[in-house]
Amino acid sequence: VPSHDNDSAKVIACLDSYFENHTREEKFIASEVEIFTDEFVMYADAIFEDKDGWYIADMKTVGFSLDPYPLYRLKRDNQMCLYAAHAKHFAEKLGLDPDKFTGMSYREVEKPRQRIRKNELHDSFLARCKPTPYRETFLTPDMLLIDETMFSIKAQLQRARSLKAEMPIKNTQNCKRNGLVCEFWSQCYGEEYKYES
Repeated sequence: VPSHDNDSAKVIACLDSYFENHTREEKFIASEVEIFTDEFVMYADAIFEDKDGWYIADMKTVGFSLDPYPLYRLKRDNQMCLYAAHAKHFAEKLGLDPDKFTGMSYREVEKPRQRIRKNELHDSFLARCKPTPYRETFLTPDMLLIDETMFSIKAQLQRARSLKAEMPIKNTQNCKRNGLVCEFWSQCYGEEYKYES
């Protein structure tokens, strides 16, 4: 029977690519690990362990071709550096040795861009979706620009907090744009501005 389920075949193709191409020998420790600090909330996709130590894995699907220069981008990536900077928190939560943290595993699978054809069977469409590229990029802590990136993240956080404490600036360009709700209505019409957390 023809199926118009475009997504399930793509998901299967991505999973098959991951399991067929990811050859690292590792032990699964945990998934969806939540860490809360005074400043940040973090959710690690997965934690794995191998003979050298343990590491945090970030799983991604990309809707375009894999970036040919991932190391240049990832060494400054906010999420990668943030999680690496807080490795001791993940270790404490999971009973791991913080000194055995070996880095960040960035795992990408390229989403198939094909569309299911009219009257095409699911298995036929799945076969057309394969193979889909998979890649792992592993970054040890010394490869990441952790201090530089954390400085930038904290500066952004400080700026965001200061904006919450300040009165908003009127945006009069929104006044005559039909169909939009203006968040500065109270500024123009006399109601007191109140921030509700």
